[in-house]
Amino acid sequence: MQVLFSTLCSLTCLLSCLSLSGAEALYAVPVQSKEPERGITIEPQKESFLLGEPVLLRIRYKNVGTENLIVPEYWFEGGEPPIEIYISEDGITFSRFKFGYPMAEPLGLSRQSLQPGASWSYDLRLLYTRFSSGMLAFEKPGEYFLKIRKSLAKPNDIRRESKVLRVKIIEPTGVDAEVWKRIRDDKKVFELVQSARGPKEPALTVAALLREFPKSNYRATLWHGLREFYYKQGSRLRPEGEEIRKVLGFQEVDTFADPRLDGRIRAVEGREITVGDLLRELSLQTGISLEAATELKTTTVPVSLTIRLRDCMRTVSSQMRAPWWPQADGYFLSREPPAESKSTK
Repeated sequence: MQVLFSTLCSLTCLLSCLSLSGAEALYAVPVQSKEPERGITIEPQKESFLLGEPVLLRIRYKNVGTENLIVPEYWFEGGEPPIEIYISEDGITFSRFKFGYPMAEPLGLSRQSLQPGASWSYDLRLLYTRFSSGMLAFEKPGEYFLKIRKSLAKPNDIRRESKVLRVKIIEPTGVDAEVWKRIRDDKKVFELVQSARGPKEPALTVAALLREFPKSNYRATLWHGLREFYYKQGSRLRPEGEEIRKVLGFQEVDTFADPRLDGRIRAVEGREITVGDLLRELSLQTGISLEAATELKTTTVPVSLTIRLRDCMRTVSSQMRAPWWPQADGYFLSREPPAESKSTK
């Protein structure tokens, strides 16, 4: 009997321990392993985009390793950017999107070197390809899925892939529907707006659309395409160039009635320099405030051998495809009017 009682006590104690362990297990929070940093992220600059409007993406690289990382991030007009873009309508099957001849912004003439923990970002317009007789990246309204892959040099190539991003494309309505119909139905206008290419006549049609529909949500797309076209055509846009400048609202640097711009400048040492460093040096030399939008400051340009400040400003404007905007104390270089630029300093 004593043995039996002792056995029952042992079983009761064991069951109590088991119950206590079970209760602790029920309420315990499992420890989840943190996903390793990918080193590359993408984010849209707004929640949704109109059909035919460029999807604006901010691409950010971060060196998550322990050694310096080289990011080859420039490309030339007519070439593929050094990233791979994949688009899907169901989030499962992805197809690679190829730019063909992109309306590429000049990103610089040298690669970026990132120290451990350092990051660098830039903006990309995802819109149009000239492959397959020309097509939009997002051909119809709806929800799309997007990801990018990138090779980073260390000096050995490292493949990085971003998380999947959702992109919403919406059907234009009201005034926007009318503007989109006018763009879409005229093949030459469509070509100019999407890739800044084509004859002069469609450029005047785009200028007319900007005058007729100043409040349309396509205004930024029309403005960007016309500005790119203007700088690509250069001296060939005469007399059309004057009308285009009026619509876009800027002047050529040669027309500024500022005698200070005709002052001589000393040559800058080296073969190339960032826009930000060049303008800082010229400001120190001349006493004139010369600034650029944030997205232009890190772009590398060849050192100009010009003697006059005005000539140097003209060269930089042409290389950046960006006009100079007069300010109270100097001049501001931006692809957009200062009020719409991401940064005025």
